This record gives sequence, C-alpha cells and structure tokens, in this order.
Amino acid sequence: MSNAPVVAYLVIASGDEEHRLALGFAQVSAVVYEIPAEEPPEPVVTLLSQHPASSVRRAIVDRFALPPEVVAVLEADPCHEVVRSLVLGHSENRALVQTSTVLRVLDASVDAAGSIAGALDDYSLADRQAIEAALVGHADPEVRLEAARHLSQKRAIKSVLLKDADPQVRAKAAQ
Repeated sequence: MSNAPVVAYLVIASGDEEHRLALGFAQVSAVVYEIPAEEPPEPVVTLLSQHPASSVRRAIVDRFALPPEVVAVLEADPCHEVVRSLVLGHSENRALVQTSTVLRVLDASVDAAGSIAGALDDYSLADRQAIEAALVGHADPEVRLEAARHLSQKRAIKSVLLKDADPQVRAKAAQ
C-alpha cells in the first residue's frame, strides 16, 4: 500500500475527449454506496479504504466484505467509528478481526456489547473465550447484562453471572 494520498476523480469521456473532475470526500462517500456490493472492484475498494476521510473508509467497511489485508490495515484505523463498523458490520469482515480489536471496541463502546455477544461465532479468528471473559467481567453492568442475555446458556458463564453484584444481571442469568 502506498503512502500517496488517495484522490478520486469523476472521468467523463466522449470519443477522444476526456475530462477529470476531482471529487470531495462527501461525493466519494456517496459514490461508494452506488458501487454494486455483490462484485465490488477490489482495487478500487482497496484504494478507497486508504482515503484520508474517515467517512469514506467507513462507507467501504459498511458496504463491502473486505479482503484480509484491508481488514488488517483498518483494524488499526485512527477513527474509532471505522473500527467499530469493522467489528459490528459484515460477518465476512467480523470473521477476520483480531481479539484485541473486538476488545478495544467493547471497551470504547458499551452499547456494542449486545451485538458482540450475539455474534460471537462470527469472530472466527478471535479468541472467543477472551471475549466472553471480557463481557462477563466488564465493570459496566449493562455489558454483563448483555452477556447474560446471549451467553448464559453456557454453564460456566451462567454460574458466574448468577453471582453478579447487579440484581438485573443475576435475574437475567437465572432465566
């Protein structure tokens, strides 16, 4: 991947005549949503995943199943919303994220706990037990409540949640 800035152009051609118009980040984001999701042109998706505007990178993550090398780069994206979309979005992308990325999103976005707990099987490269432990042992009772909603069918998790300090978590685990 190059360090050169990514610039998107609209190319208008007729016969031998060709004109280029540089697009701003808002126009590029809009164009991303017009690319067919079924068969996106991989070189275009890869280049746009390096766009300086986080809204463009997020649109790429929201719209497409990404190649593993693109997911690996976007896991370190400086914009939390891009990383959050990667962890909570397409199941194909979730399958490629690392444990540390899932845990980072869980720590920064308590409201992501239900989605993470409900889709644990999708995180095939991540350490499921580490994510479960983070959910069950989280300081925020709302996260533990989501663990009780989604994970209390497992005996070991249920036994921990039945002893939780929060009565709502205990009640949900008992159901």
